Amino acid sequence: MNDLASQRIDLRWWQYIGPWPIRPLMVTVFAMSFFAFTAAASAIIETELVANVSFASNALSILAGGAAVWLMLEFARRAARRHPLTLTTYLLVFLATTVVAVIIRTYVGQISDLLFLSPGAFVSTVLRVAVPLVVVNSIVGVATARLAAQVEQTQAALALTRLQQDWMLEADEQARRQAADTLHDKVQASLIAACLQLQTIGPDDRAGIDAVIHRLEELRKVDVRRAARALSPTLSEVGLGSSLAELASQYEPGMVALISVSSAADGSQGGVDERTRLGCYRIVEQALLNAAGHGHASICEVYVDVEGREGDRAVVLTVDDDGQGFVVGVPEPGSGSALISTWVRTLRGEWLWTERPEGGVRVRVRLPASQM
Repeated sequence: MNDLASQRIDLRWWQYIGPWPIRPLMVTVFAMSFFAFTAAASAIIETELVANVSFASNALSILAGGAAVWLMLEFARRAARRHPLTLTTYLLVFLATTVVAVIIRTYVGQISDLLFLSPGAFVSTVLRVAVPLVVVNSIVGVATARLAAQVEQTQAALALTRLQQDWMLEADEQARRQAADTLHDKVQASLIAACLQLQTIGPDDRAGIDAVIHRLEELRKVDVRRAARALSPTLSEVGLGSSLAELASQYEPGMVALISVSSAADGSQGGVDERTRLGCYRIVEQALLNAAGHGHASICEVYVDVEGREGDRAVVLTVDDDGQGFVVGVPEPGSGSALISTWVRTLRGEWLWTERPEGGVRVRVRLPASQM
């Protein structure tokens, strides 16, 4: 299973230009700032007695030019909802907007004589205004698209996290229910049988009393210990191989689980830390549960070994079953896979969940041998 990959927007250089959704208000604010800059330049021209421009006319021209930009871009934005803009149309919209706004700005600001001294002066002015407007709108468009992709990714991750939380709660409840069933069905039944047996024997029947004591001792060694280890296996005391063998015996005779754990992975040689071995136990626990409950497997084979050199060793865990495989041909996420994925991610490993060619499912996990 792969975690969500980071999404990014890959664009060719010309796609950064557009067409992006038109932002009338933001582009208008920038255009008015540009016009304000030209108004300051007009004041300098006035001081050199080249033109006579009043402050009121300049202020009014900035507002008039900005209103022209906003009206034309707002009209283009609404038209684009019905007919999406191509790149050529997109650029023409900004060019036309700039031409109209510049003309209004120059006439209201009483500097038309300066602007129309030559065609070159007019064209250069229009381009000096149009290009920054396109750039501003494009920057906003790219930034918005990237932000939208990140928001979508975050929402998907949040939805998956909530779903995994539900799965983990379900799996936790399932494990508790399994321990409760063991205590109720086996431990309680054995205790009731022992009580009934005690009621039938006399105080001098030493053989009968010894039989009850032996039965209670077997109950403590097998059923109570099995329920306790299902909740919290003591891997440091009994080893990974013995714990998995005891776990596998719970599925007999409906499903036979064959356990093979190398001495390096078992913990006897100290090559694998206890946290990694606990992760292996929990992963196998979920894999066996899926094989029996969903795959209806009759045989399940578990292999745990250590690969790699000293300092870069990894635990490789494989669980193969002969069940019915994936119902729809692809893995379906559930509480079991969510817990496996959580353990693997916590232990900085990786795992793969595939359908075997000969039938059934294979779960293959690779974990660092040490979490230090």
